Amino acid sequence: MSMLPLKPFELFFTVQTQIIIIQTNQPTEPALFSLKLKITDYISSKIDLLHK
Repeated sequence: MSMLPLKPFELFFTVQTQIIIIQTNQPTEPALFSLKLKITDYISSKIDLLHK
């Protein structure tokens, strides 16, 4: 089990906070969508590392 900077629930909370901040700033939809994809890819890579 490798030590990650954030535990999964902390990572999730951080991402949720970022999304709330972004929605508050009301960006264009394509920008928000691409950011969500990046966040999803990031979490997926962290989860993959956890399972190796």
